[in-house]
Amino acid sequence: MVNSVLNDIVESLQGLYSKWPGAKSYGIAELVRRGEGLVPGVVDDKGEIKYVGPDDTRPVISYHRLTGLNSTVAASYGNRLGDVVNTYSITLVVWMDRTKTKMSQDQMLLYIQANTPDFLKATTLSKKVIVRFTGAILNSQTVFNTEFAGTEFRLPAEKTMFQINYTLQVQFDKSCLKECPC
Repeated sequence: MVNSVLNDIVESLQGLYSKWPGAKSYGIAELVRRGEGLVPGVVDDKGEIKYVGPDDTRPVISYHRLTGLNSTVAASYGNRLGDVVNTYSITLVVWMDRTKTKMSQDQMLLYIQANTPDFLKATTLSKKVIVRFTGAILNSQTVFNTEFAGTEFRLPAEKTMFQINYTLQVQFDKSCLKECPC
C-alpha cells in the first residue's frame, strides 16, 4: 500500500526536478549487496534490482527508504471506529551536484519541503494520507556511510548527499483488505 501512496511524492519530486535535465526521483529502495559493500536499489516484482544511487551524469537523484511502521486504531471524532492508522517512517535520500543545481543542501531541502504536499489523495485502500517532515541529516559523510556501508567515502566537494526524514500517516478501513491486494 505504501508504494502506491508514495507514487504521488515521487511524481511531485520528479516535477520539481524538471528544471535539471536528467534528474531522477525513485520510489522505495533497499540496501542490496554489491561486491564487498551495500548500495541502494529498487527491487521489482521479479527480484530484479535497479541501482538508484549517485550517478555522475545526473544532477539530482533521490529515493525513499522505508525505515519503520507504527500502527494504531482510529478512535477520534470524524474517524470510523476500527479504521487502522499506519504511520510509516520514511527517509528521502537526496544526492545532488551543486555545480549543476546551483543550490546548497539546505536550499534544496527547503525547496523540497515547501513543494511537497501535506496531504495526498486517498487511494482505493486508503482514506486519508498525511505527510509530516520530522527532520534531516545534512552531513554527507554520515548519509553516505549509511547508504553505502562497506564502501570508502568518496564524494568530491561539488557532490553532496543528505536525507530528509518524514512520516506518512495512512488511514484505511480493514474490511477493504479481506482479500489479498495482489
